[in-house]
Amino acid sequence: MTEDMTEQFEDILRKDLHQFLLSMKEVDERLPIGMAVAKMWDTEWEIYSKVDDLYTYMRDKRDYDHLDEYIREKDGLSHD
Repeated sequence: MTEDMTEQFEDILRKDLHQFLLSMKEVDERLPIGMAVAKMWDTEWEIYSKVDDLYTYMRDKRDYDHLDEYIREKDGLSHD
């Protein structure tokens, strides 16, 4: 899969995930990524200001399939 195709796939999947989470009332209209980035920037900006791509950074902390769980834990949104 080319890099462009991978980016297109990730974009489609991200939008689909957002719609699913909206339907489950797990998030509001803002994407969880945006909430996580905002919190990371506000609380630990000295660390995260040095990261070129926060989305990739968060995605690669575990893997794409577990990105939402990582964000919820990092953002204190876990429902466990």
